[in-house]
Amino acid sequence: MGVNMKAILLDNVKKVYHGRRGEVAALDGVSLSVERGEFVAIQGPSGSGKSTLLLLCGAMLRPTSGAVAVLEQKIGALSSAERARFRARNVGFVFQLFHLAPYLTVLENTLLSNGAGTGRQRRAEATALLERLGLGDRVRHKPAELSAGERQRTAMARALIGRPPLILADEPTGNLDPQNASQIIDILAEYHQQGGTVLLVTHQPGVSERAQRVIRLERGKIAG
Repeated sequence: MGVNMKAILLDNVKKVYHGRRGEVAALDGVSLSVERGEFVAIQGPSGSGKSTLLLLCGAMLRPTSGAVAVLEQKIGALSSAERARFRARNVGFVFQLFHLAPYLTVLENTLLSNGAGTGRQRRAEATALLERLGLGDRVRHKPAELSAGERQRTAMARALIGRPPLILADEPTGNLDPQNASQIIDILAEYHQQGGTVLLVTHQPGVSERAQRVIRLERGKIAG
């Protein structure tokens, strides 16, 4: 792996949504470069295109125009099935609302991501990760039995299992108290210190201060 390889490269990207009231440009000519091993925070008001940017970087959307490359892979050239396989191998997602399966245990939710499967080795890896995140006594619990902080740590475990090269986090501390929020950012910082790339969307200045670089979006464009 070359030291100058990009984790994320957007070139004049536009993303347009079509609705009853016509076209809405969520992103309008965005160019962005993120190096491998960087920790970058994205800020901006509601509706500025932050979540759309994250979904494009996670290969969940194709751009309307322009080019998106993630880990040297051109996303627009991939079919839906190819993008799903790419995400499973390379991207961990963390969301504000956790998105845990309510009928699965903490361990089972952790094993849902990154093609983790249910083999003995994967279960052992997931159990060790949950122990490290302070969830060793919660592996058989379901989300309804957890606090908000424990749910987000479960979501972090799901994102981290298999050590994907890229973590995309969309307001991961938005529903947490300051203590739990700090713990989640500590986990992301540790992942970054071990060589991972983090792209984090947040409204909270204290969270963005932990990033190496802050980018601001306004009305679908990078400000400044």
